[in-house]
Amino acid sequence: MTSPTIITNTSAIDFKSVTSGVYFSVGIDTGGNLYSWGYGAYGSLAQGNTTDRTSPVKIALSGNPKFKEAALTYYGIVALTETGELWIGGYNNTGNYGFHGDGSTSVRPSLTLSKMANFSGAETIVDIDADSYLYPSVLLLE
Repeated sequence: MTSPTIITNTSAIDFKSVTSGVYFSVGIDTGGNLYSWGYGAYGSLAQGNTTDRTSPVKIALSGNPKFKEAALTYYGIVALTETGELWIGGYNNTGNYGFHGDGSTSVRPSLTLSKMANFSGAETIVDIDADSYLYPSVLLLE
């Protein structure tokens, strides 16, 4: 793509926020559902595969968490729920995400979002950020 393009099939989705990265985008609708589209390499879209998507597809997660914020790394998603849970997935080339839902820190892509382990329980995550390369970088705790 060399020029701006209108993304089709979004008329039924009422987005409250959209975040775009180098290769893909995510959006959160007014109901707190998380969507992804773009380049699917390394599981970056958290759809359970590496398929490219030309229009937004809801990310299906157990318990149907409601999201309030998302940030993108080069090939991954960091997302924060309305209740302060942190979910992360994508290219884990150096074990930088440190979690695969099975307690493993092995170097492999996480094709879906995984809920991160709780901190001490006393803190609440109130904001997130990520750099444009590979690493989730900022957690603002309250």
